[in-house]
Amino acid sequence: MARTTILLIAIGLLIGGCSSSAERLQKQQSADERACSGYRPGTDAYGNCKLALELQRRNAEVAKAQIQSRDSDALLEYGGRMLRP
Repeated sequence: MARTTILLIAIGLLIGGCSSSAERLQKQQSADERACSGYRPGTDAYGNCKLALELQRRNAEVAKAQIQSRDSDALLEYGGRMLRP
């Protein structure tokens, strides 16, 4: 009984995660369309606008990963100092 409950909860979370991911992508695409609305789709300017938005997102992801890595390194160093006699 407990296994079945856990399995059903896990499946629900997986399905919920997929839908929120799809919703997030759709919201992102809508925001991109609004941001590039001054350009005509299919033109170089429109493509450049969409590319610039993607680069901004990737740069933000890299910066976030660097901060998380730095924080993780600091925690490991602190833990290591605590373990030393």
